[in-house]
Amino acid sequence: MAGEGAERAAALTARLVNRLHPGAVFSVGVAGGLKDDAGTGDAVVGTRVYESHGGKRTPGPGSPGSSAGTATTRA
Repeated sequence: MAGEGAERAAALTARLVNRLHPGAVFSVGVAGGLKDDAGTGDAVVGTRVYESHGGKRTPGPGSPGSSAGTATTRA
């Protein structure tokens, strides 16, 4: 695992992309508000997606550095 932080994740991702040449890369494992019935190993697919640039989502109309969009079912 890369450990905590975007810089570590980016560095490990770059090394793996250079070695494995994948057709696509997905960022998974970030969930800020799961329901109680979601367990370890469950695949959770959101209906809204957020672009986060190191910001923190707070109550209100939005946070600086993040924007929302509707998720697509096409993967």
